[in-house]
Amino acid sequence: MIESFSAKLTQSIAYFRSYQSCQNANPGYAWSIVVCGRSAPAGQQPRCGRVPGCALYPLSPRADLGCGIGADTLALAEAGLDVIAVEHDPVRARLAELNVAACGLAEHVRVICADWTTLALDVDAAFADPARRMDGRYGFRLAAMIPPLSAILTVRERVPDVAVKVMPGVDHVEIPAEAELDFISELGEMKEAVLLFGDTRAGAARRATLLPGPHHLDSTMPSSDAVLSAPRRYLNKPDPAILRATLVKTLATQLCAAQLDADIAYLTSDTPVETPFARRWTIVQHWPFNLKVLNRWLRGSGAGDVVVKKRGSPIDPDAFRRRLKTTPGSPTLTVFLTHVQEKPWVILANQGSDSPASVSHHPEGVDKRT
Repeated sequence: MIESFSAKLTQSIAYFRSYQSCQNANPGYAWSIVVCGRSAPAGQQPRCGRVPGCALYPLSPRADLGCGIGADTLALAEAGLDVIAVEHDPVRARLAELNVAACGLAEHVRVICADWTTLALDVDAAFADPARRMDGRYGFRLAAMIPPLSAILTVRERVPDVAVKVMPGVDHVEIPAEAELDFISELGEMKEAVLLFGDTRAGAARRATLLPGPHHLDSTMPSSDAVLSAPRRYLNKPDPAILRATLVKTLATQLCAAQLDADIAYLTSDTPVETPFARRWTIVQHWPFNLKVLNRWLRGSGAGDVVVKKRGSPIDPDAFRRRLKTTPGSPTLTVFLTHVQEKPWVILANQGSDSPASVSHHPEGVDKRT
């Protein structure tokens, strides 16, 4: 049950059908969402859930606590689970009922309008989604959620196996010792974080889950002390879920890689290792930061469009890009602005290329004593 429920939970949060698909298939669903569109963060389209591999999940009751208008409820029901959806706001509870009916899932879902922190629940496990927006802005403190984590933990007296959706920016010091914290990203974009209690845990203190997949990396896996190195042949940029879960050293161990700087989460390696947990570039040139030298190299090599990425640099990438001397129509190059062992550094690289490269950090015009 542990692995199946945990896998189902993480996928139900981050796997979605587009709003347009839902609208075409179920006009009633689209109407329900539009009526309560205020529940979605500004600038985001409402989406309904989809979980693949439904046959993997046991058909036993689950509770969706604080279900809102029912997005996660639908994801759980589509996975083949019977769901008790609880929402204290009567308008949202009614809209959840309409959404469930419009998606043809009424036989799997019972919506209850009640205070779920005190409601008696006869379920095997529960998923709680407390409000994390205060005055139109996201908060990061678990005590500031509505209801706060302390109130949510009382639910465990009745349902020991509970998962709680929290903010990806949550401070690790706030995490209860008995909880596992899972950071979930989709296609390289950070989506959610989930606190797992009881049998919803996978057995680690921290975990990164990448979708599609899912692919997991956790704090029980081998991790060596940080090794620092000048740029080698490859630069690896860890997925944001790896950063949030503080698993950069664990990933470095898997990739046989070193960090460029103790405070920078760029990894460098001599050999390419295929992994879903990082994007890889082939390094072409690198040297201590010097705009004049960079422009001289760009002109001399006929470099075309430039993508500027930074980590640990105060420079604005868009403004910096406008100052670069490139050749229209030529191949795209990526410029990384970062630190190498506490020194400002520039790295030029091609993504995904394993062709032979002459990696040098002493291009013409750079003082080799730097």
